[in-house]
Amino acid sequence: HIKKPIRSTVTCLDWHPNNILLAAGSSDFKTRIFSAYIKDVESKPSATGWGPKMTFGNLMSEFSNTVGSWVHSVSFSASGNLLAWVGHDSSVSVADVNRGMAVATVKTQFLPFTSCTWVTENSMVVCGHDCCPMLFVYDDNGALAFTNKLDVSSGGQTTNKISAMRIFK
Repeated sequence: HIKKPIRSTVTCLDWHPNNILLAAGSSDFKTRIFSAYIKDVESKPSATGWGPKMTFGNLMSEFSNTVGSWVHSVSFSASGNLLAWVGHDSSVSVADVNRGMAVATVKTQFLPFTSCTWVTENSMVVCGHDCCPMLFVYDDNGALAFTNKLDVSSGGQTTNKISAMRIFK
């Protein structure tokens, strides 16, 4: 039962690949990583870059969303060294354990994102109210960048849709 640092509704969860750490995004503009290690059930885990103390419910790391918006989705990379989250302010953020918990954030002009998932160790697909999956890349220098939209319609198609304006002409 983890309640202490959480002051509002948890909106999303994701398990670390080691099945000991749990990332939680919430409507108090925070992304947190907790230890879910249960001494009587699991063997003692090795320390991770997210923090050494692994008692149950221990807050390992906490990150604020840039401008102050709800966190809609969190996702650990396959190695567990990167944590990505998306906020209602149309931002995408990545925390990197190998860079001393450094956070890279990109604020976009798109509609708010609601989901993110890693597809490789350095690239993730993000989707939201634009109804178009988008690719973001986190490079070796610790920079996060929008690459492209993945569901772009081909411009050569023409359709004979009846617009509301044409009906009343």
